[in-house]
Amino acid sequence: MVKEFLLSIFFDIFKKIIPIISKKIYPLKEFVSDIKIHPRIQTPVSITLDSEIPNISIWFEIENNSSYLDILLAGGVFSLWVKDDRGYQPLFKQESIKERLYIKSKKEHELHCTIELMGKIIREYIL
Repeated sequence: MVKEFLLSIFFDIFKKIIPIISKKIYPLKEFVSDIKIHPRIQTPVSITLDSEIPNISIWFEIENNSSYLDILLAGGVFSLWVKDDRGYQPLFKQESIKERLYIKSKKEHELHCTIELMGKIIREYIL
């Protein structure tokens, strides 16, 4: 009984100390700077107009440069804007990615997203 009591006190103290130590060793600001999400370098966007339903494909590269932690991305939201003679116009304002990704430390992952477009949007902004 005394042993269990001492162990419970030890684990309570341990739980309180670990977050403080981990924040000092690996601060959130540094962790955030270790995660990079950007369009892939080679052909980041592809538009298919000759299919029954026109679509746009977008590829992202996600890099986990953290030496210590793996990451789990539960989804994301992005927008795509195109430039025309009136300035920048949104092709779509908010598109969500619902794919869950687990990326180990010091690894990269490529994410592909395909969005169906309406004919009006294509004629107005792309052609």
